[in-house]
Formats: sequence, C-alpha cells, structure tokens
Amino acid sequence: MQQNCDRQVGSALTETIILSIAMVPLFFAIPMIGKLADIRQTGEQAARYGSWEATVNTRGSGAATIERTEERFFKSQNSAIASIAQDLPEHSLWGNDRAQSTGYRGDTDVRIDLDASAARAWQYDFTGQPAGAIIGEQAGRVGKLLDGIGSNDWSIESNALVRSGVEIEVKANNWLREDACSASQNAGCLSVSSVIMADSWGAGSESQAKNRVKSLVPASALEPVGDMMAIVGEFPIFKEMKGLKGALGHVDMGVLPDYAKGE
Repeated sequence: MQQNCDRQVGSALTETIILSIAMVPLFFAIPMIGKLADIRQTGEQAARYGSWEATVNTRGSGAATIERTEERFFKSQNSAIASIAQDLPEHSLWGNDRAQSTGYRGDTDVRIDLDASAARAWQYDFTGQPAGAIIGEQAGRVGKLLDGIGSNDWSIESNALVRSGVEIEVKANNWLREDACSASQNAGCLSVSSVIMADSWGAGSESQAKNRVKSLVPASALEPVGDMMAIVGEFPIFKEMKGLKGALGHVDMGVLPDYAKGE
C-alpha cells in the first residue's frame, strides 16, 4: 500500500516538472500576443483616421495626413497632438528605440520596423465598384448640368469612395521568424484598410441647400422679374406687387415635417 502511494507521489512530481517545462515559456508569450493585438488595433484606428481625414481635406492634400497618421499612432502615445510636425520618440510598447530586453523577454519582444511601415495615401477607387462608378458618373453629370442654373452650387463628387490604410511590418524575434512577405526580412506584414464615402453629396450649408432646391423649381428663373415688379409696388397704385419680392422660386428653409416639430 505504501509503495503505491510513493509511486503516485513520484508520478505527480514528474507530471508537474514536464508541464512546467512546456507551460512556463508560454507565459512569456502572453505579452507578445498582447503587443501583436495592440498593433492590430492601432492599425485599424490609423486606417479609420486616414479615411476620415479625406472628408475634411481636399483631394491631393494627403501627404500631411500620412505624416500625422505616423506621428499620432506609431510614435509615443503620450505625446500631445499638435498641428505641426514633431520629432517624437517611437511607441513605448512596441517601438524600436526601446531598451533591449534579455532572456525569454528578449526572445518574445515585439517591435515594428517603422522605416518599412507606412500609412498609405488616399485611393479614390469608385472605379473598382462597377455599380458605384456608374451612379457616381451620372450624378456628376447631373450636378454639372444643374450648376449652370442661377447661383446654384451642387459640387457633386463623382468618385468619392476613398480607401486609406496602413502597412505595418513586425520585426522577427526568436519566436517570430522571417517571412517572405517582407522585403526587409521582418517577421510579418500587417495590412489594414478603411473605406469611406468622402463626399455624401449632402449640402455643406443652408444657403447651398437652398440654391440646390431653387434649381429644381422652374419658377426660380423668374425671380429677377418678380424683384423688378416689387419695385413698381412702391407706387401706391401697385402696392399689391410688393409681395413679389423673392416670391418666385422662394424656398422656406424653416419648414419642418410634423414629426420634427416641438410639442
């Protein structure tokens, strides 16, 4: 009976030693997995930021956006956001200029190759979507046609589907080997994209919306005539004509549907 107990104790100790040899290194991999997940999430945020910038910047001004994207997402996350270029240290969690770790921590340390990584410039790729390209082209033609009516301003962008993204290269370590996807002999290449409609064809201001509506009302072409007749209304005998000022083609921007009116 005593001999069986001794065998069980020895067996449990052996299993513990073998399990420890296999599991202890995995504990050092947990920070590596966490850093890789953080890099992925940061890449998604950077891609969304780049796409959003296309909604507030004119086409062809993407160079500054690329610089800001690299500064705000791949440099020190504790730095204040500024409107001018800054010489910032790299990211404190997976930047390349951190102190070199040793032992298992050094074997699993994750760093990105910032020189090989980059934010992508805006790509206007409506043409890659056949249905969207056709709709965009037709809307652009209609907008140009309506632009010639009075003081109207449609300003419709026929190709406004913008794709932005980042390319991130993770350096190799003892656990992450070099991959053929990288020309810089890094361990992996992470590509993240975001797509947004930069111009939703909505009016940029109340006056633009008003002018757009007026261009769809034929009577608005007679507005100058009505204004001239209103001048004649200054004479008492024609006072009824005063009401013609701005009446032809008038657009009431204060009208709301019943469900939008206050109680």
